[in-house]
Amino acid sequence: MLTKNLKNSIKDYPDFPKKDIIFKDISPILSDPELFSNLIEKISSYSFFKDTDAIIAIDARGFIFGSAIAKTIKKPLI
Repeated sequence: MLTKNLKNSIKDYPDFPKKDIIFKDISPILSDPELFSNLIEKISSYSFFKDTDAIIAIDARGFIFGSAIAKTIKKPLI
């Protein structure tokens, strides 16, 4: 169910910012607290996080998702 909701929430904008690029708008996920929370819980449940020392996040979207994942798995964010 989460996968279907995610796919339905992500909007495509073809040829943006230039021809042959499809911009994926994830802002509908960020504006839906339940969907965002479910996504973070799902990502945070991946087994490889058990052996990590920290979460490294880059760029704007990375900070949004990285900080939520780091909080959920109780690891530092770099």
